[in-house]
Amino acid sequence: MKTKNNFIKSVFTVIFSNIFILLSGVLVGFVLPKIMGVDEYGYYKLFMLYATYIVLLYFGLADGMLVKYGGQDDTQIDKFKIQYITKFFIKMEIVVSVVMFICCACFLQGEYRQIFLLLSIFTLLSNIVTYYRYLAQAMLKFDLISRVNMLQSLLTCLIVIICFSIVKLKLLSPLPAVVYLILFLVVFLILLIVLHSSLKKTLSINKKLLRETVTNKSIVELFKLGIPVAISYQIGTFILNIDNQLISMFFDNRLFGIYSFAYSLISIISTVIVPISTVIFPFLNRQSENTVMGQYSFNTAILFIFIYASLTVYYPVRLFIEWYLPNYDESLIFFRLLLPGVGVSSCISILVFNYYKVIKKSNVYLVQGIVTLIGSLVLNLIGYYLTKSAIVIAVISLIVLFCWYVFTNTYFIQKYKIDWRKNTFYLGGMILVFELTTQISNIWISLIIYLVIYTILTLCVYHVELKRILKVFLKR
Repeated sequence: MKTKNNFIKSVFTVIFSNIFILLSGVLVGFVLPKIMGVDEYGYYKLFMLYATYIVLLYFGLADGMLVKYGGQDDTQIDKFKIQYITKFFIKMEIVVSVVMFICCACFLQGEYRQIFLLLSIFTLLSNIVTYYRYLAQAMLKFDLISRVNMLQSLLTCLIVIICFSIVKLKLLSPLPAVVYLILFLVVFLILLIVLHSSLKKTLSINKKLLRETVTNKSIVELFKLGIPVAISYQIGTFILNIDNQLISMFFDNRLFGIYSFAYSLISIISTVIVPISTVIFPFLNRQSENTVMGQYSFNTAILFIFIYASLTVYYPVRLFIEWYLPNYDESLIFFRLLLPGVGVSSCISILVFNYYKVIKKSNVYLVQGIVTLIGSLVLNLIGYYLTKSAIVIAVISLIVLFCWYVFTNTYFIQKYKIDWRKNTFYLGGMILVFELTTQISNIWISLIIYLVIYTILTLCVYHVELKRILKVFLKR
């Protein structure tokens, strides 16, 4: 019961901190496009697109540390090994970032050179911050993670306000993407300092004892554990971003900015949901395999119920974009097409990926990811060469996401006999309902019809699960 209460407390702590991230995300999502303009915003989104891939440059070491030590608090974790691993990680990232910086300086020109030079610096800062966050997550320090999230949000709001003031005072107009990105790097430098200071007690121990008790075998073990997890995670990122990547390659910077803006809107909605995964793994890692898998279908159902209720945010966002950012109203069609995919991406990020880590089958998830990625690439390329249409690429991406969900569940179905029909039917049904109802031109009629169908479908499919939830709340 204590573990369950700690889990619930940790979930709400992370959700509360992510409300601040949501607020900063709204500022970034709506103010930056306004003050940068479509072209500069396109360069900013190009930086953010490639920033999603830099986790490959810690080669799974941070993931291995999380898998190895996840669920161990201050009294259980091996501090000698943690300090050794931390020092090795920082030295490795310094070398990687220096090499990347030199290559960018030598071989790139113009705007791309500036962006990738900044990206090389960001690689060092972001990857160390990620490592420290994983360490805090492994040790169940969710209060620290929440405080850092809130600090990041406040600092992000501050730099957006600074940039907005620069444009309003007509010092720069439109705002160059590079100006914001430099301030963005400063934010991560501050986060790094705060995390290092907060974890100093864990990282500061007797150096003589350290040399006597820790060898390079500790590092090798973490690489072996972490590389499959890191590659699996990155392949998932590739799958989620492949349409965005192809738009950046085959279409002009303006359309890329429009398409990426739609992704920004979706990421704002995902902000509160997806970070719950930081809490889930350490707690799941403490439970038996059969207990964990017995909860899978129910947890998936609860997630889907919540997510497809939250998609009603589409309607106020649509009204706001048409009023405040008319230059980006073309992005609304992509936003509408891609938004139902949040159900799949959230389920895979929060549940599926963590469940595979807990049952030590990351290699299975990796193979599934590779197959899905290849299929997605082939289908998107065929769609592009046949139609030259960004809309077709968006539709294909949504179909691929649904297929990815089904594919990742096949192992659970075969090995653990999970009940898959309900969740798959509900997911497919709600995607279709959303896509059809949002085509209705009258926004209020569209909203009412969506809510009515959502309510009926949820009650019909999940009446057992809803009764179970109600009993839990009544007992409290």
